Amino acid sequence: MSMRRALAVLLLVVASGAMANVCPNKIRVQLDLAAPTSYIDAKGTITGMDVEMLQLILREAGCEIEWTFESMSIERALRQVQEGYVDVITRMSIRPERTRYAHFSEVYRQEVLGLFALKDTPLPAFSTLTEAYEKGVRLIAPGAGFFGEELHQLRDRWLASGRMTAYDSATYASRLLFTKPPRGDMILIDADVFHHFISDAETEQVINVGDWLLISPAHIMFSKKTISAELVERLNAVIREHRKLGTLAAIERRYRPALLMQSIERMQAMSAVKSVH
Repeated sequence: MSMRRALAVLLLVVASGAMANVCPNKIRVQLDLAAPTSYIDAKGTITGMDVEMLQLILREAGCEIEWTFESMSIERALRQVQEGYVDVITRMSIRPERTRYAHFSEVYRQEVLGLFALKDTPLPAFSTLTEAYEKGVRLIAPGAGFFGEELHQLRDRWLASGRMTAYDSATYASRLLFTKPPRGDMILIDADVFHHFISDAETEQVINVGDWLLISPAHIMFSKKTISAELVERLNAVIREHRKLGTLAAIERRYRPALLMQSIERMQAMSAVKSVH
């Protein structure tokens, strides 16, 4: 470990003693169990990308964690935060209506949504979800929650048209493209979960439609009923330091499926070339 990094970690450890007095007895973190973000491994241990990141951020701030993973819809999870029964939800987008009852951390990682189809599915040419909707494409997509502004605007119309299959669980939804017949022409889904749950043989059958990946900032959501703004700011200091050290990025990369990582890097390289020109 370099001298600079060792000093930064030491400062965080020293600071955690001062932070401990603003932590609740235990911070209750609601997890939506779906590998590789959070799951129970063969030894019965809770692990995953978000689990490791939350452990790093909260424990370094002197906070203890109580994991909860009761299966619930996003609407119920948000009510639990609003009412103070759950302190924390991971991997959230900042929405104006949510800021009434929740604090949000700074960005701690990136969430990646992908649009996938079977290679032999005949799809019309389109460059946006709006065009796909207008051209009659059948979509498998989350039935609730915020997954980009375009889906947010289109969801009710797509459902009403009878051409959208809605799902609650990305783990379950990963199978819907492979049913006979498929439940839709293409699926909008958390790309980490999708790539983790499909087999190597199924991966060979799938395309990322138009290289469509939506890379969005992910935030930690805190209940205003139980978590103070002061604690959130102190946790943000930990996040900032570990972003600078590259610790969070290293965890993200370690859990992200290799094929998806290659797609992200290709997309970022193309964006860099476009920005130069």
